[in-house]
Amino acid sequence: MQKAYSKYLFLVLLFLVFCPFVSAQEVPEAPKDINEAKNVLERVLEGIPRAFNEAFNAVVGAFKKILGWLDHIFNRYLYSQIKGILHKINLFLSKEVEKRKPEAQREFKKEVEEIKKEAPSLWNRFKELIK
Repeated sequence: MQKAYSKYLFLVLLFLVFCPFVSAQEVPEAPKDINEAKNVLERVLEGIPRAFNEAFNAVVGAFKKILGWLDHIFNRYLYSQIKGILHKINLFLSKEVEKRKPEAQREFKKEVEEIKKEAPSLWNRFKELIK
């Protein structure tokens, strides 16, 4: 309780000390003629690209930091788990391919035989189309 009270008292004293400096700042006035307005507008327009550039650089920096964190999390935690899952899938699929390989070879041989039988008739049809 005593600590919180002392912090509160410190902040109040700090406010009382610096309050006159804040209120002593110059109050901007409206431009009196068109040239002053033009100068103010030029200063504002010069500041806009700089402010945009600073904001853009801040956003890019934040995105780089976020991507760095995501990369770290992926490499440290997720990559090994994903790699293990893909390895299990690869083992399962390779076993399945080995089981189905003889049947696929038989089907392939049947298809080759059918194509050999149909090829002469297709060639004859093609010749007739050209004539």
